[in-house]
Amino acid sequence: MTFVHHISIRVPWHDDQWRGTVCKKPRDNGACVALPEIAEAKHDEAEMCVAGRRFDEIEDAALPPCVKERATFMAAFTLRRRLTHPYKETDSVAHRDLQTMGLPQPPFSAACIPFKWMRREFADEIAKGWRLDYDPTREPTEPSWLAEAGWVQNGRNQRAMLDGFFSTIKPELSLCFFYAKQTPFSDDSRRVIIGVGRVRNVGKPLQYERDGKLSEADTSYVWDVMVEHSIRAGYGDGGFLMPYAELAAAQDQGTDVDWSRCLAFSPADRLSEFSYVSEHVSQDGAISALLECRLALEASLDVLHQTDGVARALRWIDARISELWELRGAYPGLGAALTAFGVPHGNFLALHLAEHLNENDDPWPLVDKVMRKPASLPPTLAALVTRDLTEDWKALKASRLDLLKLLARFALTNGQATRFYVRAIRSAAGLHYEDSQFLENPYVLYEGDRFAVPTSDDEKLERVTLETIDRGAFPADVVAQRHPLPEQSRMFGPRDKRRVRALIIAQLEAAAQSDGHTMLPEDLVVLGIRNAKLEPPCPVSEDAIESVAEFFSYEVSRVALKGDKPALQLQRYVAFRKLLSSQIHARVLQGTRFTFPDDWRQRLDSLLPKLDETDKDEVRAREEKTAALAELAASRFSVLVGPAGTGKTTVLRALCQHEQIAAKGVLLLAPTGKARVQLSQKCNHDAQTLAQFLMTCGGRYDGRTGVYRTVAGAPYTGCKTIIVDEASMLTEDMLGALFDAAKGSVERLILVGDPRQLPPIGAGKPFFDAVTYLTPAESGALFPMVGKGYAELTIQRRHKKSGEKNSFPVDLQLANWFSGRPLAPGEDEIWSTLGGEGDSTGRVVTHRWHTTEELRKKLLEVLCTELDLKSLDDQRTFATSYGGDLKDEYVYFNLGAASKVETWQVLTPLRNDVLGAKDINRLLHKTFRKGAVAWAGSRSQRRVRITPPRGPEEIVYGDKVINVRNHNRKFVAPEAGALKYIANGEIGVVLGELVTSGKGNAPWRTKVEFSSQPGAVYNFAPSDFDDNGSPLLELAYAVTVHKAQGSEFGTTVLVLPKKSRLISREMLYTALTRQQRRVVVLHQGDLSELRKLATDENAVIPGRFTNLFTKEDPLMLPAPVEVDGKWMDEKLIHRSRRGTALRSKSEVIIDDALAAHGVVAGYEVPFFSRDGLHHRLPDFTIEDQAVGRTILWEHCGMLSDEGYRERWENKLRWYRENGVLPLEEGGGDRATLVVTNDDKRGGIDGRKIDELIDELFG
Repeated sequence: MTFVHHISIRVPWHDDQWRGTVCKKPRDNGACVALPEIAEAKHDEAEMCVAGRRFDEIEDAALPPCVKERATFMAAFTLRRRLTHPYKETDSVAHRDLQTMGLPQPPFSAACIPFKWMRREFADEIAKGWRLDYDPTREPTEPSWLAEAGWVQNGRNQRAMLDGFFSTIKPELSLCFFYAKQTPFSDDSRRVIIGVGRVRNVGKPLQYERDGKLSEADTSYVWDVMVEHSIRAGYGDGGFLMPYAELAAAQDQGTDVDWSRCLAFSPADRLSEFSYVSEHVSQDGAISALLECRLALEASLDVLHQTDGVARALRWIDARISELWELRGAYPGLGAALTAFGVPHGNFLALHLAEHLNENDDPWPLVDKVMRKPASLPPTLAALVTRDLTEDWKALKASRLDLLKLLARFALTNGQATRFYVRAIRSAAGLHYEDSQFLENPYVLYEGDRFAVPTSDDEKLERVTLETIDRGAFPADVVAQRHPLPEQSRMFGPRDKRRVRALIIAQLEAAAQSDGHTMLPEDLVVLGIRNAKLEPPCPVSEDAIESVAEFFSYEVSRVALKGDKPALQLQRYVAFRKLLSSQIHARVLQGTRFTFPDDWRQRLDSLLPKLDETDKDEVRAREEKTAALAELAASRFSVLVGPAGTGKTTVLRALCQHEQIAAKGVLLLAPTGKARVQLSQKCNHDAQTLAQFLMTCGGRYDGRTGVYRTVAGAPYTGCKTIIVDEASMLTEDMLGALFDAAKGSVERLILVGDPRQLPPIGAGKPFFDAVTYLTPAESGALFPMVGKGYAELTIQRRHKKSGEKNSFPVDLQLANWFSGRPLAPGEDEIWSTLGGEGDSTGRVVTHRWHTTEELRKKLLEVLCTELDLKSLDDQRTFATSYGGDLKDEYVYFNLGAASKVETWQVLTPLRNDVLGAKDINRLLHKTFRKGAVAWAGSRSQRRVRITPPRGPEEIVYGDKVINVRNHNRKFVAPEAGALKYIANGEIGVVLGELVTSGKGNAPWRTKVEFSSQPGAVYNFAPSDFDDNGSPLLELAYAVTVHKAQGSEFGTTVLVLPKKSRLISREMLYTALTRQQRRVVVLHQGDLSELRKLATDENAVIPGRFTNLFTKEDPLMLPAPVEVDGKWMDEKLIHRSRRGTALRSKSEVIIDDALAAHGVVAGYEVPFFSRDGLHHRLPDFTIEDQAVGRTILWEHCGMLSDEGYRERWENKLRWYRENGVLPLEEGGGDRATLVVTNDDKRGGIDGRKIDELIDELFG
């Protein structure tokens, strides 16, 4: 049997189907610059001049950089590309006389480069496993930069690696999978499959020619090897392109496209097969990738009208899957199994055995033969099977051989197979299973590996996926009939209880990580399984789940929703629920309370300026802070709640300074590095990140896997008070791990934050749930808003100018519109203000844009204004705006520069989309940092040099950067006192490494000081910017709102597109509370569209199903209801019976009453002033045609607050001035105003509403 691999081929995103043309809109293609070669050389202006033209009509010098990145793979014409060796202009003797080569690219072909095979760090191991003619001693030793470059340099070695890679790519048998690293349609980091076809032809590697003499064997080769493919436009018989262009066109016409379903992602368990530009794809990888394509194509049918092409593609996929199963056979993991047994390079031995077998043959008789008599193998292979291995094989117990054979049925990696076969490694990885458990239920390989831990610090753990096991447990009939699984491992059908349990677990895991659910309604689990990409499908039902409930109870628990409807929950979240709910309930409602002298007001006053008794807001603010302090000190658990500017950290500072509390120790924690620093500075007390603390507290956080967990024993025995800031960012796993450590010894635990911000990335919303559980009854009418374990600050004082009394910061007034809290009736003034003459205080500035070109121009104009730049060429002032130090004509970034790095910040909800964070960073980098990039990339040998541009974003000296992954880092100076840990989201500046040319080696380290760790300089190596992985650092002139959570900036510039699934109410609220001085909002379309996003339907918290405290308070049981195609918790949304989205329960009661009386009412319909220039938003507008009058109905709550009352009085005056008078005064000439109020309990009397409606309408 010919051994066959398939091939993955990376291409850049292109907006015109890769047909051999320049993009139609080059400037809008920000996704292609995810590839470093394109990012470095792309010139938007030059490409705009030739937009849409064929590449063969453009001179070589003007060709865009995407040509060499395979952007022409669908070109129907031959293109000849000229290649100059990258080392030709260096001091390398071996390269200086190499000629420029012409590389013909046939129609429908791609230049494939197996980069991993050409990396010296991998080449030696690959060559040994494949028995290739690679000799590391041939590699050059000088010049030093060449020896250290990391690539295979010797020509013979290069040829050996290229021939080895392409030897298993067989024309007409191998499939080719084209994929993009980034597209404009998703922020998902997974690769996106662009198209699939057959390999038609594989070219031969070309060797460079030398000037005036023949090439030698050691002369370098061109790495680009041409692979021709069968894909043609129009969904022919040779393969297909995914219909992304058609879907994008439909979206441009207003059709809603769910890209999460319509994009075909590379298989989650095959990341390495879709990396390194071109790589081998296994049979399992190919099957899985085609199933991904099939699912995405089927989803596209919901959008596209022309479906014949999609139908042909689906038929092509089905045919190829059948062929792939023939090639795969029953034992795709044979090589990994042999490696696990101890055979060095077991995959190479398996490759040899495959060549002596027919398709779908049983390999084990031949395996047994060669293991017992290795002399039957060629000498190089016989050497792998040593005498001790032969003896081990002969003595192998039947049960161990059964396990080896079982593992071989799955396409496992060497590491995975070894982890499950070698019992010592299995135990070290935390997998406490017996062999028999795997044999009886192969799905335990997936279930158990979810919790595996690395057995060494340098191990890169790859977890076994459900799909990998499912393919082995349910092979195609052609395999299953010849090679059935052993009786104990065999499945009894597609709904075998072992499979169903694993599928339920996979659904719940995905829901937790992707959507934040810690439980799911059973019917949604059923639908998820039935719609999953499985072969064969699993037609599970509620009855099937009922029948296997006892079997899955060890891993999954059946729990209840409102009305006793069934739901399912992973057992670890059951455990977290019991731990958190019982601890919080006991500490708040059963624990003895601490007593303190009643001197909190005096302590508070000593920290604040002298009180102006005429400032009514400040008087009330100190009153509520005092009450909050008393409760936080007395309770064993409490939440301190409040929006931005209410003084939460002032309260914490007073608490931490109390002698009785300080004497027993206070531990301050925060979820992010920046939040840690802010908390520490404001409280004048050391603080840690939660991950740091838990990592050293019994290993409850594993930095290698990012997993939070509980640990038996190892309790925390330090400080008696723990305070966690920015608690809305905590997942249930994080908070559960903290309580697990603190439950036995910590006296007082306080969570601080704003529950209206974005919920955490991950499972649950525990801070929101705790706040909901502890909120006092009748809280709407309560002041101060304090109860057992609960303290809420409501008076916002942030940014208040000297002398201001009752005025309220406009930026926070805008943010409060998206808080989800009931709003006082005067709060709508903000929209008239911003839509009219604007905010006179300058705290909020708005600009409208329509097209991406308008936004680019407007964004640059705004930055010029905000940063006082003289022009778009003022690179020096730009650099000094975030930490640069101007001396003479140069800008230096010295230690301490990071202290200014958060002076300003561009925020966006998007990452990869057009004008998402990546695109904006590129725009600003190209505009304001082009000089620094040119300097860093210069090859001059006569001046001071800096580190070359790093990564796809060309990060250089002086750049503003963000760390994007939690990780330990030992390369820091000074080491003394350094954290040696960098949290996700920490922002800093590159200080660089200056080296004078000609004096020692060239600079290679990228040095960064983070604002959260002033004085510490972290070193990053070139490998940290590896294009094939995920670079640790990214540019940070623009960041996503998620990344900015927990940080504060002087001025923010918020970019808001008109339509995006990522824009939610919580996202807007979070974004509008990051600034200290001013926020500039760049909004697409009319500003009034923005306020519509404040409804519950646009919130994410109600769509997150959790069940903390449901035992203690059954009213908190989730009640799922479908709203506009989304599932939400009914108790967390305000929606009237006729479907109107409202802001409060009182408004729901009023709207329901109006509907019951047959009265048609509009909600928040703009009512314009007489001159039409301004407007207000009454709660309800009723056009009473019977008597020819307009009724405006306003419902008032929260009027005990001075600021709210002031703005309500302003609104009443505005109504009067514009012809609207109260009902009691007979109404006005334009409308009659009806006003209702909450009672003292913060509620409303429905009977009185009915009586009022009867009075109005009879």
